[in-house]
Amino acid sequence: MLYRRRTIQAFLYACVVCTIFSILYYSYQAWHYTYGTKGPASTWECIGNGRDRQCVVKNFCVDKETGGFAIASSYAHRRRLRSDLSVNLINADPDTDFYYEPKAKWQHDVADIAFKNETLFVYGLYTPMHFSHMLFNGLIPLYRNIRKHVDDTSNVWTYRAHVAESASFIGSPLMTTDFFTTGRDLVRDEHELTSPQQMLLPEEPICFQEAVIGTRVSCSLSLYCEQPIESDIYAAFREATLNYYVKEDHWKQHNKESSLHGTDRDDQACVETMREFKTAVTSNKPTRVIGVINRGGSRHITNLQQVMDAIIDSATERNYVLRVLDFDKGCSLASTAYVMKDVDLLLTPHGSQQGGAVFMKNNSVVISINARGYSENWFAFPLTAMGRRFYNFECQSSICVDKDLERAQRTLAMYEIPIPPENVLDDCLAWENDRSPDGCLGAYFDKMHIEHNSDQLQFAIGQYHKDAPRKIDVTRFMAFFEKTIKEMDDFETMSYRQICDLEKCCGYSCDDVLGPVVYGSALEGRLLAWPQDGIGSLHHSWQE
Repeated sequence: MLYRRRTIQAFLYACVVCTIFSILYYSYQAWHYTYGTKGPASTWECIGNGRDRQCVVKNFCVDKETGGFAIASSYAHRRRLRSDLSVNLINADPDTDFYYEPKAKWQHDVADIAFKNETLFVYGLYTPMHFSHMLFNGLIPLYRNIRKHVDDTSNVWTYRAHVAESASFIGSPLMTTDFFTTGRDLVRDEHELTSPQQMLLPEEPICFQEAVIGTRVSCSLSLYCEQPIESDIYAAFREATLNYYVKEDHWKQHNKESSLHGTDRDDQACVETMREFKTAVTSNKPTRVIGVINRGGSRHITNLQQVMDAIIDSATERNYVLRVLDFDKGCSLASTAYVMKDVDLLLTPHGSQQGGAVFMKNNSVVISINARGYSENWFAFPLTAMGRRFYNFECQSSICVDKDLERAQRTLAMYEIPIPPENVLDDCLAWENDRSPDGCLGAYFDKMHIEHNSDQLQFAIGQYHKDAPRKIDVTRFMAFFEKTIKEMDDFETMSYRQICDLEKCCGYSCDDVLGPVVYGSALEGRLLAWPQDGIGSLHHSWQE
């Protein structure tokens, strides 16, 4: 009994001691929060709603633990902070939207931290190992955002708070900002350390006097963009990259430093494998540089050499430089700028490499070679916004059809479509009697009473056509090529809008692009890339 009484007394004594210590601790905390040393509290202003919301936060910090935090002065302040600061970082399809919500810490947590007198730009990337998505859905929207907020970009810091649709096994991000700032690019994952400029979030907080969160879903595609990329932003981007990488000759050093960071690509490959073929005729007309890109795997142009020979043979009144490029083994932003800087006309299959057109001359031309049965305008949006003439060259003749049975079988399997016998598949892929492959296969499945999903079959054949090998109708192409080269002389002093007014800037089916991007006649001018020209009446697509 005595033992039990003493145990109870000891327990009660411990409770009293704990209570006293708790009172002292929380009293100290209350005093510390009220009278102790404090860092500055965060304030913020936001514009836009929903997807295109953007917030400018005064006094903002980042560290590894939180991934970014604002500074609260009271519980009410913290509640407002948490409810207001929810900002989408992705400039792509709404399905990939990511709403960044910074954490909150108290003023005393940052009392001993010196705040950098710089602006931090918090951004997201979509598929950054894909060159054109990195450019048009990530880097250029970020560049636009920075230029609209600060006059001097040379010391800004950036923070990559989220990456959407990324997979480390596909490749390393192609992103870099070294051409416009010496500030660090903070990242969350070691996979994203692709140059000396990237830096993992630190253990100890780094605090900034200002942070701009989000880029307002800025891009040139009316499919999902909320804000435009103006033509002068593209022009400034081109000038900044060419000045830094080419004029100041930083491209080799950039590639060398990137290779030291263990990237799984050879950033120098497209330069080292570049070949040039020059004609030599007596002419006063300007020499035109023709960029030629092929792909070794998907979308391979199987008769490209025949086309190149025809271009060389056509050089009777002017000279050409045929620059043959291979992007399959790697090409950094710096290398792409170097090889594309003086290209007048780019001949290429549809694909990511078309993003290099941003470094081409003004009023230059991109001819996209598509397989029969496939054409899309994804690249037409950014290319017309930056002032490049763009043409989808799709051949509807059987002479352009090439086949890849193994690719077709893999694609059908991916969409869970039954694989027909090889002879049936071979016949259907040939467009015999102008019958589409999905129509041909659908008829075969119905005849043989093989169950299949017609919609999935159509999707599968569409994907196959996107990636299938393709041939060029050389006679038709050369007529178009020679007329286009002549137009370059005729259009030399004309503005891009004037060329579009002649219906010579985007084809063959571009009204859905020209309306929102060039003329502002669609979407109430929201995505107009040429505000200096004002909203105008739609002129139609470029036709051969």
